[in-house]
Amino acid sequence: MMGLRSIAGVFKSSDRARISDEVYNVLRRSLDKGGNFNKNLVPKDIPNRQIIIDLGNQLMGLGKELRQNQLDAGSDMGDIKAYLLKYKSIDKTAVSKNPDKFKSLLVSEYKVSPAQAQRITDEIRDNPNAYDLSTAEAMISNVGSLNPPSHKSRKFGLSQNTKFDEFYEKDIFANVANASKSASRYVTQMKYVGKDGEVISKLLNNMEEEGASKEEVNRVASEVRNILEAVSGNYNRPKTEAGRKLMRFQKNIMFWMTLSALPLATFSSLPEMAMTQSALTRDQIFGKNGSIKNIVEEAVAGIIPQLKKVENSTDDGILRANTASEGQRLMRETGHYAWEVGAATTTGVSMVSDSRRNVMEAFFKAIGLTQWTDYTRAVRASMAYDFISINAKIVMMRELGQTPRTREAQEAEQKLRSLGIPVEQFIFIHKDVVDGRVTVRDPKDMQLWDQTMREATYNFINQAVALPGAANRPLIYQDPRFALFTQFQGFISTFTANHIPRMWNDYIKRGTPSMRYNTFVMMSTMIALGFFSQAMKDYIKFDDEDDEGTLGNPYLDKPEYIRRGVMASGLFGTGERVVDMFAPIYGQRTNGLGGWAYAQATGESPTLGYAARGGSAALKLAQGDIEGSLYSAMKMAPGIGPFTDTNKSLASVLTGGGWNYKENQ
Repeated sequence: MMGLRSIAGVFKSSDRARISDEVYNVLRRSLDKGGNFNKNLVPKDIPNRQIIIDLGNQLMGLGKELRQNQLDAGSDMGDIKAYLLKYKSIDKTAVSKNPDKFKSLLVSEYKVSPAQAQRITDEIRDNPNAYDLSTAEAMISNVGSLNPPSHKSRKFGLSQNTKFDEFYEKDIFANVANASKSASRYVTQMKYVGKDGEVISKLLNNMEEEGASKEEVNRVASEVRNILEAVSGNYNRPKTEAGRKLMRFQKNIMFWMTLSALPLATFSSLPEMAMTQSALTRDQIFGKNGSIKNIVEEAVAGIIPQLKKVENSTDDGILRANTASEGQRLMRETGHYAWEVGAATTTGVSMVSDSRRNVMEAFFKAIGLTQWTDYTRAVRASMAYDFISINAKIVMMRELGQTPRTREAQEAEQKLRSLGIPVEQFIFIHKDVVDGRVTVRDPKDMQLWDQTMREATYNFINQAVALPGAANRPLIYQDPRFALFTQFQGFISTFTANHIPRMWNDYIKRGTPSMRYNTFVMMSTMIALGFFSQAMKDYIKFDDEDDEGTLGNPYLDKPEYIRRGVMASGLFGTGERVVDMFAPIYGQRTNGLGGWAYAQATGESPTLGYAARGGSAALKLAQGDIEGSLYSAMKMAPGIGPFTDTNKSLASVLTGGGWNYKENQ
């Protein structure tokens, strides 16, 4: 709205900083003597005046809400007027570029010890959850409660210290997001962990009082601690300076590997479309307002938004055209457009240095993975209300005695509980709902309805499109020591740990015949899309069929092609890596146990395989095989790595070698 132009949907950092500085200057000059934002103090002759006024009012409201949430959670804090107009988080990229100056400023300005300055600097550089000086200090250890960094007198002050200007985040929206995350982290910590872990300690004591052995209680306590450490970004992180440098180097290697290995990742994600139909009945899929209709509508809204019916809306005198679909609107409400839950996270490559994040974001948008992930989530989101409403009505009618206690009602209740819905309270509010809003005047019912629908919608989306997290998959995927072997495994690890068991237990083992049939159809569709995705990749990677008519891939026979298509569906989960270890689809010649171990290591770790190709390119160059060396180097190149035949042709043309790699001339 301020006139910025994006490249592949990504705005330049310098443009965001310029616009943000302009807005900050206007808003801060528009504070009255009481510290409140006054729109009448906004200059009349500036461009985009009404937009800035809207933003100022929203920031004031959000700042009060964040403070109240933390007060309700038990915080004892003061009230900093217009907090979000003053707060700035730390620019991690700037700190990484000049850590020595940042440390020296901490020592000189805030009188901390050099050792503490080093710890805070390392935390800001390495921990994605450390947004500012106070959270960095608190995140160094996850033991005890996290002191809320907002609205409280802090020894590190606010962004008025001009000596730190180069280290403050310039993007106003990044600052608002980080302030919100800090407040949310505090509220969550106090509610579910407690000050000094008192909530969890009480639960552990209850376990022991109810008969659990001390060993079992200790085991659970250890696992909970590990999960909390993983959530805070501290799980098995290196403690030495050498270890931290190695981790940063590892991130850089993984970044380049991502650009080289994932240009065709969108095709691998095609089976996710079948998952959007999970837990739906035949009528919910093919009915008048079924999911098939949603699939088409979201495609129109996401790919060709101009074809969607435009709805005009007014906000503070501004006339806007609203082309967002229902699914897109719900995704914004549930936060599914954020980087932390976007395409990078689902593929398992979100752990990159902040200086590379813009490049990574542009890359995923350029290859279409961001759009595909957003599309499948929007399809699922658009079904959420109908799914919840239909099942709530079935359970409500049973509880009111209007229908018998059937297997269908039991299944409907199970579906609601799997979304985190408190069924007993929720279904009786549902009878007073008209067009998605509670018609009764009880504010508690309205609050419960809104909160439950928001959380249930979030869970409904994640049941179809896996969202990797610290607590929904094995902790090895949070361990930086194994990052080279778990790279690109974000989606499949979460799918294996959550979706496959639910598919078996809820839909097949305990489901009704209709649910079993739905699951069978969904799995069959996933397999079909797996074959289609691999065929599309083969078509792009290889020029044509071989003499025997192999479908695009000259390295596979028919049984191997079938096996690869089934595995591409994802239904084997992470187990496919074990199978492929002992019965690989692509055979490899190795000498002895050492050769086999080397082949397995480079095969299981994309980055080690990347390094192996670099070694192969260097060896061929030393042997005088310039054409072969160039081909191996191209297999490592960002953007073109997977395009096998194209790389071979380019290597042949560029070196004039005439390499007859197809053996047909």
